[in-house]
Amino acid sequence: MFIILLFSFIVKVQVLEIGEGGWPIRVRNKDEIILQYTHSMFGVPVIEKFFVEDGSLILYHVDTNYAALEYFGIEGKKKDNIKLIIKEFSIPKDSIGKHTLYVKDKVFMISQFRDFHGSVRIRLRRIPLIMFFKYCLWR
Repeated sequence: MFIILLFSFIVKVQVLEIGEGGWPIRVRNKDEIILQYTHSMFGVPVIEKFFVEDGSLILYHVDTNYAALEYFGIEGKKKDNIKLIIKEFSIPKDSIGKHTLYVKDKVFMISQFRDFHGSVRIRLRRIPLIMFFKYCLWR
């Protein structure tokens, strides 16, 4: 029993956290995460595609109209039109874009999460396995 308990403290799992004190969602390398919203200036839909890689989020594709792509500094709609490596990002809580995050088979409206100083933080973390199980039991 001691070995199992020790193992659950030592082994860490990679999770995506949404918001302050948000539930961790287990993610693995190569899992895709999609952020969809309406661009506040152009009023057009934007889809940002990320994948998980060793504790980072890799933004690899942005799909929207050409004007918004130019605004972002992205040339064209071709596949894999950007490569940006990040650990976390924030979205203003009062954003009018109706930001929606798709993780595996789950859909999350960003506005439903607790904010930190007016923004909802989305980040990757590694947490002990026992903490992940604790969160799973409380859901």
